[in-house]
Amino acid sequence: MTNPAYRVVINDGLTSNVSIIDVDDLLVLKSAVIPSNLSSAGYNSYGQLGDNTTVLKSSPIQIGTNTQWASFSAGYTNSGAITSAGNLFTWGNNTYGQLGINSLTSYSSPVQVGTATYKQVVWGGGLNASFILALATNGSIWASGTNTFRCLGDGTFVSKSSLVQVAVNTNNWKSVTAGAVYALAITNNNTLWGWGNRSLAWSSATAIASTPVQLGSDTWESVSGGYDFAMALLANGSLYGWGLNSAGQLGLGDLTTRSSPAIVGAIGGWRAVACGTDHVLAIANNGTLWSWGGNFYGQLGIGTTVDKSSPVQIGTLTTWQGVSANEYTSLAVRSNGTLWTWGNNIFGGLGLGNGVNRSSPAQVGNNINWKTASIGRYHMLAAAYPNMSLPPS
Repeated sequence: MTNPAYRVVINDGLTSNVSIIDVDDLLVLKSAVIPSNLSSAGYNSYGQLGDNTTVLKSSPIQIGTNTQWASFSAGYTNSGAITSAGNLFTWGNNTYGQLGINSLTSYSSPVQVGTATYKQVVWGGGLNASFILALATNGSIWASGTNTFRCLGDGTFVSKSSLVQVAVNTNNWKSVTAGAVYALAITNNNTLWGWGNRSLAWSSATAIASTPVQLGSDTWESVSGGYDFAMALLANGSLYGWGLNSAGQLGLGDLTTRSSPAIVGAIGGWRAVACGTDHVLAIANNGTLWSWGGNFYGQLGIGTTVDKSSPVQIGTLTTWQGVSANEYTSLAVRSNGTLWTWGNNIFGGLGLGNGVNRSSPAQVGNNINWKTASIGRYHMLAAAYPNMSLPPS
């Protein structure tokens, strides 16, 4: 959709995926227990900004009056959020039933999904193949939307407009992420599992799996899914990548695709990672921000549009707290409560008040209350602490 003490990641998933903060692609900040309001900006043709319109907004606008949002995720043309009570709400494009509300009707404001309680939501797929994954508070994963590539993990290839439970490890899931046509999840005992089209995500397993299959025997702390590659962290801070590497998105100094995890740099040193279509953002243990991979829209944030196959530091600051990447967009939050975005901005999704692409981080307004944020393909979601001059330390 990640700080050591709070391990924040976001994803995105590109599609996905998905979002700053996390339980992967989503949220485990110490401050996650503090309720917040939710704002959005960017492309809005499907109502994904949640303001009950389909009008584009290039600066953040608050979604309703609810100040009890705990976690959230911006997808391709969808949005999802969970309240502090665990209630799941979705909105935006519903062409494939990805909102999980037992209909194909799109909504421009949040609609509650059932009565179960959840702690993480992520989006997978794209405009023509979208699906949702929601992690329930009891440890089960539920999904709906496009299932052509078995991304729902329910043992079928039939698309669903209501949430169905992902098979295997019924109530033992810890976090989940998604790519274009696959999903990855970590169990409570930190084993990694995948389903959907994983021919590039981990080719040592079956190319397409309709239910979760364990990937290797290592134990993982968190994972983030890109379009057709993935990055994952071990508990010791070591970062690994596998899958397609056409733009150097694995950070290994070459363009060679890997079918099994390859370590990025030295052992240890990383605390958060987020994947876009073909680029990666990562925060080191010392709070510095790094990027690598594709850079056509400046999504690496290094002041150029040149691809990088090895990690490159973004600026010199050591106060980065969380990151989110999606398609060709990037986002990060600093510990001082400021929000920064860069990359593709054609529809104002960076929240900067215009449609100009940025190749270096640009601050979103002058708000210093930002808690977490999630970047989608052309829109973003961001949570702020209400009635506070500074986020809690």
